[in-house]
Amino acid sequence: MLINLAVGCQPYRVPPCHHGQKGKGSCSSLRIETNHQCHKKCYGNRTINYNSDHVKTKNAYYLSHESMQKEVQTYGPIETSFTVYDDFLHYKSGIYHKTENAVNMGGHSVKLIGWGIEHGVKYWLLVNSWGTEWGDHGLFKIRRGTNECGIEERATAGVPLV
Repeated sequence: MLINLAVGCQPYRVPPCHHGQKGKGSCSSLRIETNHQCHKKCYGNRTINYNSDHVKTKNAYYLSHESMQKEVQTYGPIETSFTVYDDFLHYKSGIYHKTENAVNMGGHSVKLIGWGIEHGVKYWLLVNSWGTEWGDHGLFKIRRGTNECGIEERATAGVPLV
């Protein structure tokens, strides 16, 4: 199951980072904007009206492992967080799972957009914020049903403010 990624007028933008790839430089050298400006228009050639696309929530709630798929099917992508390990920085394809001696680098939030089964292994499909040059064009798969790196214990969604 995959949710449409092209919906929305103002996706979060982060400078591209190569996360330790040989000859590509360090992510820490990138200039990250700290004083974010709110531009009330859509990026690029998107023709969606910003105000009609802007959604607020009146409250947020945690999701159980069992309810994550139903939430995505019914309402679209959800947010989740997980513990990032140093081996994740080099992810390219396949289904990620932490290696035995991987070093904890802290928490990270991502957008969960779908799930599937590959070679008999269940996975979640997620969008990372590190740009399309990282991972599988900005996406990654992580084991599903095992709470890999805490991915299934921190999922949240919200009730839209209408």
